[in-house]
Amino acid sequence: MHQVADSASGKILDRFLREYELIARINHPNVVRIYDFGVADDHAYIAMEYCGGGSLKRRIGTGMNPYEAFRLMREVAGALGVLHAAEILHRDLKPTNVLFRDDGSLALIDFGLAKQVALEAEVTGAGAIFGTPYYMSPEQGHGKPVDLRGDIYSLGVIFFEMLTGEKLYDGDTAMAVIIKHRQALLPRLPTALREFQPLIQRMLAKQPSQRFQSVEELLAWQPPAP
Repeated sequence: MHQVADSASGKILDRFLREYELIARINHPNVVRIYDFGVADDHAYIAMEYCGGGSLKRRIGTGMNPYEAFRLMREVAGALGVLHAAEILHRDLKPTNVLFRDDGSLALIDFGLAKQVALEAEVTGAGAIFGTPYYMSPEQGHGKPVDLRGDIYSLGVIFFEMLTGEKLYDGDTAMAVIIKHRQALLPRLPTALREFQPLIQRMLAKQPSQRFQSVEELLAWQPPAP
């Protein structure tokens, strides 16, 4: 449950309710089921299904087979696709926002606007930065307009971490990480993972115009034949 700041505008709250009304209607195996949502006693709330299988972050910590990583990345992409079709951006993709149910299936959770409602002046301020620096697209980190290609970039960062067990970029401060997303060279995958290098390069292109332009385009990509 997130407290709604006094400065949060009615426009933002209306958008929160409108987006979650759409999300609650989505029936997709990789999108968390929303049971209830709203605003009560100056708090925005969301009631969703319980996922008891832990997070993707925990699974990354135990090590992942690259083909399992590829499969899971595609499942998250499929969830993003139905959100994008409803004109909803996630805006805060990270491994802790990907959970597993008790049956092992994956569920994408914690859509960005829910937390955005809880922010103070930054909620409606032009150029506000919202998201997690480790997984932010270059344009989001610098307060520029974002679209679905920003979600694709963030998914690429997660995929890189699933493959290597390491963060794409690290730094002593959040701003140092943000600057690296904008300026630093893209690390090369280890030789054993080189078949995924073209995919990583497209997902993590600095310029949105050089990335996959839709989830459908991303899902059409397949590893080169041996």
